[in-house]
Amino acid sequence: MKKIFIFLLVFGSCLVFADTNAYFRDVDNDGKNDVVMMENDFFRITFSPSEGAKATEVFYKPENRLMSTSNGWFQDAVVELGEMVGANLYNCNHSYESEIVKTGPDFCCVKFRSNLPGAGKFENYRSINIERTYTLYANSPVIHVEIKVKNNSADAVPLTLMPAHWAWIDAEDSWYFVPDELGVLNDFDSQVRTFSAPVGSQEPTRNFAGFLSVQSKLGLIFVMDWKYLDAIECWLSKGKGACVQWPYRKQIINAGQTWTTQYMIYPVSGLESIDAASENYAIGITVGEKSGIGNFISKEEIQVGKEVPVKIYIAGVDRGKVTIEYGYRILPDEKEKILGSTQTQIEKVKGTRLQFLLPVEKKDCTYVIKVRLKDEKTTFLKQKSQ
Repeated sequence: MKKIFIFLLVFGSCLVFADTNAYFRDVDNDGKNDVVMMENDFFRITFSPSEGAKATEVFYKPENRLMSTSNGWFQDAVVELGEMVGANLYNCNHSYESEIVKTGPDFCCVKFRSNLPGAGKFENYRSINIERTYTLYANSPVIHVEIKVKNNSADAVPLTLMPAHWAWIDAEDSWYFVPDELGVLNDFDSQVRTFSAPVGSQEPTRNFAGFLSVQSKLGLIFVMDWKYLDAIECWLSKGKGACVQWPYRKQIINAGQTWTTQYMIYPVSGLESIDAASENYAIGITVGEKSGIGNFISKEEIQVGKEVPVKIYIAGVDRGKVTIEYGYRILPDEKEKILGSTQTQIEKVKGTRLQFLLPVEKKDCTYVIKVRLKDEKTTFLKQKSQ
């Protein structure tokens, strides 16, 4: 009886310990730790320090889905200044030192650091040290990322860093969304795509990007540091998944100085569009009776004197009550017409849907639909042209 009691105690402890934890693992049984793993209630992330410390697997626990390809997440590159987004100058795919900062239970944290082994025309990068820190909190769907770049040389070094993430939902088709001066640009990436092409913005109007799966309605939101953000690109490839990446503005890092930035990633489900996102909320807006991911309003629905349904989708990183105010204006008129306001309960990750009717006053014009989300602390505005 005593032996059974001890076994149950250890087994139960393991279950609790694994909820929010970070640990090393020997995957090829050679007696050496090959990967670093961290997990909480939402994610299990596997890092490979020898491959640029990229995450070779990002697994979403609540829906038992893989959200990465073999190309991995968290791949850093130094991009060539003056070139189009994605013109890699130097890929930081060398080995990194790894450290487990904290194992739980309230949060877990891992850190990777390395000097860039610059050679040839990249010789000046040899003095650059990159440190990346990842944090998962218990019962939180947010992946927190911090990047520190230190110049250990005696001279100033110019550098433009670009994080990249080959993110998708395993074996599903997805739409990718990027905010631009022309509105939120989006494009479709299927598993049988025959050509590669980007959807991106050289002048993003907001600091987010994201994607949604057509089949499961599961997706990811990436929120960057607006102070340093230069451009956003989702590279839609012939292979599986697309690469969500963004270069930061050129930084002149003086001798001995450190440049620091942060970004965050969180999942959403049940949304049909991504038209705005912040550190706390994501909002999608669709117009039309059958509107949704990849489906847009038909001309037959737009009849002067009638109304068309506008659907609002909201997801957050936590549960809570918010107030939604909605209205519209018709360009070039600057005056907004408020149609209503309602309070609703939003769930963690899972989208909540609201609907209102938009009156069609005239055709052949541009409607700007405005949605304001208010909680106890902030007001979050989204407008969508249609």
